[in-house]
Amino acid sequence: MTIISNLKRYAIVAALVLGVTSCSEDDTDNPVGPNIVETAIAEEDLSILVEALQITGLDETLSGSGPFTVLAPTDETFRVALTDLNVDSISQVPVEILRPLLLNHVILDKELTSETLIEAGSGYDNTAAVYDDGDDTTTDPALSIFFNTVENKVTFNGINVLEADIEASNGIIHKISGVLNLPRVATIAVADSDNFSSLLAAVAKVDSDLQSGLATALFNVDSELTLFAPTNEAFSNALTALGFNSLDDVPSETLLAILQAHIIGDTIVRAEDLVDGDVTTLNGDITINAGDTTVLGPGNSEPANITTANLTGINGVIHIIDSVILPEL
Repeated sequence: MTIISNLKRYAIVAALVLGVTSCSEDDTDNPVGPNIVETAIAEEDLSILVEALQITGLDETLSGSGPFTVLAPTDETFRVALTDLNVDSISQVPVEILRPLLLNHVILDKELTSETLIEAGSGYDNTAAVYDDGDDTTTDPALSIFFNTVENKVTFNGINVLEADIEASNGIIHKISGVLNLPRVATIAVADSDNFSSLLAAVAKVDSDLQSGLATALFNVDSELTLFAPTNEAFSNALTALGFNSLDDVPSETLLAILQAHIIGDTIVRAEDLVDGDVTTLNGDITINAGDTTVLGPGNSEPANITTANLTGINGVIHIIDSVILPEL
């Protein structure tokens, strides 16, 4: 498992760290009992996490008022990751890599208990890690994380919760079975395979048959792209409308043309930046209606609705849509 290879574009919102580490409150306002850091210290298998927090100064952050939900890799998990990095200890990992990685294990301003997660079933949230969009006048967008529950077992971006609901005075800890790498666009799609397995299968097909490079782009940390991501239901409806029984029946050239119409290359366009008019994809123009939050391809009679916007990875953004964008075929 690779923790991360390129973090030059990712930073921490300074105001966030300053805000949650403020010590201006009176002691009488502080919660009673051990905080997140003190609770982690008491757990024998979280010693590497505690060391990492101390190295990066995030132990002070997580001693603040919170509330925080902390997804805590166990020592065994960290040792595997360190081996993959060819280092002997967490202290050998550069702080500029370690700090945003740790922030990707923190969900701010809420306690997500296992009961809450199981009741929700699945969904998206944001971590304390951010994507640095290069604009100092705006707040950097938080990175997205997907949670899912199957038979009362919870995962975050596909990583299992080993031990849930370790309570602290300022939040809650869930021990997890892996290190949560900073998400890429592909990470989000793979984690939410119940919605995007058809999209992933389509990308795999054109990569295999045509060496399209789409999968590489979705995983590449240096990419900057916007993906309008059709759900499985959207793909099923499109196949029916086009007269195909399955993705296997769609010629790879046709499938590639369709997929390319869903990607704006070299540009990250968040929902709040969408404007009415045409925008150029990897395969021609599509039409945005910002007010209705819809997108229309030249081969569509009806627009696709953006049902969930701004799922953010380190290499781009996903907008979930409820139908497939069709180019001129």
